[in-house]
Amino acid sequence: MKKGEKEKAYYKLWVEFLRRSDRYKDFCQFARAKKKNPSLAYPEGLRDLFPTYIVFREIHDRKWSFEEWWKYRERLIKELKGMSLDTFIARRALNVTEPFNSQSSVTDYAEALRDDFNYCVSQLRFRRKEETIANFIGSLATYLREGTFGGTEHITIRIYPHGKTIDEIMPHIRNHLKKQMRAFGVKFYNEQFKRYLQLQTSHKKLELETYLLAYDLTNDKKKPLEPKELALKLFPNEDSAPESRERKCRLYLEKARNIIKWAERGYFPVTSSNMRKAKSP
Repeated sequence: MKKGEKEKAYYKLWVEFLRRSDRYKDFCQFARAKKKNPSLAYPEGLRDLFPTYIVFREIHDRKWSFEEWWKYRERLIKELKGMSLDTFIARRALNVTEPFNSQSSVTDYAEALRDDFNYCVSQLRFRRKEETIANFIGSLATYLREGTFGGTEHITIRIYPHGKTIDEIMPHIRNHLKKQMRAFGVKFYNEQFKRYLQLQTSHKKLELETYLLAYDLTNDKKKPLEPKELALKLFPNEDSAPESRERKCRLYLEKARNIIKWAERGYFPVTSSNMRKAKSP
């Protein structure tokens, strides 16, 4: 198998393991709801799946195609070049489609304020809420808070003729952004996207396929297999004792569940080295 074909085969397996994740399925359902109502707040227990969704998108949609996604992945790799990860996340969260401009983050305050106000008014109308000052303030506060999670942060910089220089202001801005990202539990690192888009593994494809098969046969809604039946299905020609085969099946199931949990976070397949570097889910 050629390098490109092998990589593609492993990504197909990643998608299959991710399909078995109940948390990712919940996030996809939330994403569909948020498209209809952008003011919806991100669920606390699912925020960490946002980067995974940016990469894999709606894999539970019938229209989702692996071949189309493969082209999308290639575009992502190109798009990330020359762009900071925070900017990339923000553009994805806000569905920005125009070409990237490194200076576009600085805008006229009055212009930005008008756009934000118009957005919040449109959200009140979309949700059929009364356009009162109280409702507008609540909508604006939610919009500004959620901006932090989406990768954007609204801040005010006052520049006086004889005040601080840009070089003196920048460290304060960086510290502010770090505090906000920590407060909202948002952690996006360049390494995170590298492991999504540049897969490296020493696992054998057949091993992963067997783990997945063990998981599916055990969780079959119509006829789930017990360990004894599963052992006969997976190892029909093995001469070892039945207890040994059943033990092996339980190990395969545990591996499959572990791979699913870590696949949600951008590690596929998980290794002991990954687990040492990152906190267990």
